[in-house]
Amino acid sequence: MLLLIFFIDLLFWREREYPHNQKIMVFYESCVMFNSRCSASEMQQCFRRMASIVAENRGQMLRIQDLGWRSTAYPVSKPRVGIFFHGRWFSVMFGTHPRAIQQLEEFWNHNSILLRHHTEKTDFFKGYAHRTSYYPTKDATWGYNVENWDAQGVVDERGLPKI
Repeated sequence: MLLLIFFIDLLFWREREYPHNQKIMVFYESCVMFNSRCSASEMQQCFRRMASIVAENRGQMLRIQDLGWRSTAYPVSKPRVGIFFHGRWFSVMFGTHPRAIQQLEEFWNHNSILLRHHTEKTDFFKGYAHRTSYYPTKDATWGYNVENWDAQGVVDERGLPKI
């Protein structure tokens, strides 16, 4: 009888461990484009509001990467703001509950300094690749012909590239 109770307990273990009001963190990457008329303080204020929306939903901002100024393929028209031919792109990586995405998109759609935004669900560990060595070796040459580097004078006596 005790063994039967143990197996039934094992069957329903996942339901007990993960209830419906569970804490879920899904990783997302968003690309946002700011117009050319906004200042750095306005962009910073926008990122702070994005971070507060993510934090309200038990999430955390992981990375904000400036991708620089880019020209668009066609003019981007923002009603009551103007027509833009280029903007500043940022890549934002964060982990949060999925309900935060709807709140973020609502914030982005009603913000006059944001021209474009795009969000994708990502696998956080998929983008990570362990760096084994800085210098090319015989195993990992990255397309370099390292067989005759000694003859060319590219490497020193230790086999490291000359700088």
